[in-house]
Amino acid sequence: LQYNIYSVRSQKLDIAYQHLTQEEMTPVMAKNMLVLVLSLNMFDLATSGRHPW
Repeated sequence: LQYNIYSVRSQKLDIAYQHLTQEEMTPVMAKNMLVLVLSLNMFDLATSGRHPW
C-alpha cells in the first residue's frame, strides 16, 4: 500500500515537473509548485520516519 502511495505521488510530481519545463510559468506559480512539493516531502518524513526519496 505504501509503495502504491509513493508511486502515485511520484507520478504526480513527474507530471508537475513536465508542466514546469514545458510551459512558461510565472515566478509565483513556480514558487507555489515548489512549496507544494516540499510540503509533501515533509509530510512523508513526518509520517514514515524515512526520507521520501
